[in-house]
Amino acid sequence: MITLLLLHPALAAAPSSGPDPVLDAMVDELDRVEDLSLEGAPRAYFASYRVFDGDSVHLTASLGGLVRDDSGPSRQGTVSVRVGSADQDNGNFQSMFNSTRGFGALELVLAPDTLALRHDLWLQTDRAYKGAVENLARKLASERGETGVDPTPSFVLTPPIVAAFPAGAAPDHDALAALARAVSARFLTHPEVEASRVYIAAGGGRDLLVDTTGTRLVRPSEELDLRIVATARAADGHTISDHQTFIVRNATALPSQSRLEAAADDLAARLEHWRVAVTPEAPYVGPVIFEGDAAVDLFRRMLVPALSGTPPMERAHGGMGSDDESPTALSLKRRVLPPGFSVVDDPTAEPALPSSYVYDDEGVAAQRTPLVTDGIVRGLLASRIPSHDAPASNGHGRDVSREEVRAMPSFLQVAVERALSANRLYALALQTAKDYDLDHILVVRRLADPSLEQGSSRSFFLSMMGGSPAAELPDPVEVVERYADGHEVAVRGLQWNGVDRRILRDILAAGASTRATFLQPGGGMSFGDRATAGLPVTIEAPSVLVSEVELDPDTGAVPTVPKLPSPLLGG
Repeated sequence: MITLLLLHPALAAAPSSGPDPVLDAMVDELDRVEDLSLEGAPRAYFASYRVFDGDSVHLTASLGGLVRDDSGPSRQGTVSVRVGSADQDNGNFQSMFNSTRGFGALELVLAPDTLALRHDLWLQTDRAYKGAVENLARKLASERGETGVDPTPSFVLTPPIVAAFPAGAAPDHDALAALARAVSARFLTHPEVEASRVYIAAGGGRDLLVDTTGTRLVRPSEELDLRIVATARAADGHTISDHQTFIVRNATALPSQSRLEAAADDLAARLEHWRVAVTPEAPYVGPVIFEGDAAVDLFRRMLVPALSGTPPMERAHGGMGSDDESPTALSLKRRVLPPGFSVVDDPTAEPALPSSYVYDDEGVAAQRTPLVTDGIVRGLLASRIPSHDAPASNGHGRDVSREEVRAMPSFLQVAVERALSANRLYALALQTAKDYDLDHILVVRRLADPSLEQGSSRSFFLSMMGGSPAAELPDPVEVVERYADGHEVAVRGLQWNGVDRRILRDILAAGASTRATFLQPGGGMSFGDRATAGLPVTIEAPSVLVSEVELDPDTGAVPTVPKLPSPLLGG
């Protein structure tokens, strides 16, 4: 049975405008998947194609000039082939001897030629099928003789969806190029900044999904990511890289040019402030307040990995890597936060958010999903790869690897029953600090981005990655000592000591909430070489006071200092 769902109220159904070479090629080639066969090998029981069809803009600017411009039409696809059965197939298993596994990405011909498009899909489908057969054989061999093998199915088949939405608008290349040059030129007046870049990636078009169950889904794809990255060096030679990031649906949702230029100036001022900050000589053990962006990052790094119900990738015995390279989800009915905290993820709550969607990347309708109630885990984000605690998709399957779709958040809201004002939160922290014989507390306002190599300006997409999927907390880059009279002293060069997910249970109180959108590591299909970037995720979370945290002074090596001063200094 094919299910035709009502379209999102903010979007109208796209009218038929005659033949569609891309969609026709996808459907025609998918119809042949059932004929794939190898002697003695299982046939495919499920296959899907997903294609982004649109325009993309990729720009890099420095000090008022463009240093990179990779823009134009884009048509990229992914092919998924599953063999065996939904109870046990080739999915979610990695062997070092098989990189295909049944899933793969490809660039498709840009011409509106159905036959040429089918040819591209045919070649990748053939590779995917052969890889799927091999991966299933290795998976079965790896499990042979094991006791207590998890009976959870490999995949969940869902009713097909047929729906069409208008395509997203193509980005304005010339306007974005002018914007990148103008914002990057602000650093000409900030000679204390050692290196700087402005990166813009934008795309607009269609996201098409078809599968062998009958799904025919055409979604809009529209996103714009702008990032300002800069690096500064202190007198002792240590460096720091920081950023200002704006992730929106399109250029109309961006701040004005003057506000973006002001953001570049603010970034430079923040780096200058860091350069002259005090370097502590002794470790700090005591209460810490995570405020603003740092609070969002705390929940992003410590909580989000534990709420994905997609099980970690299995690996062949003796293969490279280990199962613990991927985070393990929390079990249901386990405490993760103090009483009074709740967590909900809802992709449909605010359609204007770039992280919002109506159907996920597997063609499942997005659902509001309660995850934590009164501090206890009550639900998990789920894709069509099931686990014991997440047996069916709840519309959170998102393409993070251009391979198998895994569960990810969209708009995660962390709420607390009783929020304190900033002054009361400071007062409680200072009272707690007395137990540690401290006359001050630490307030952390920003954490480092692990993808920003210190002393260099990396490419936009590498800089947008969020580091390891494991629960690791990046070191602070904006932190102050706050005293009882309200004055603050900026400090730098501190590193966390022994911080893990249990820090969330040590939260004493919460304050005002902050919202931020970032790119979760992995790759999407929306545009360009998005596979090296990530998917938009929005988190709204309160500032929090943690009862006890330990930070140590950084004793790492000092980077090499340039032999000559920057020419921006006028020398």
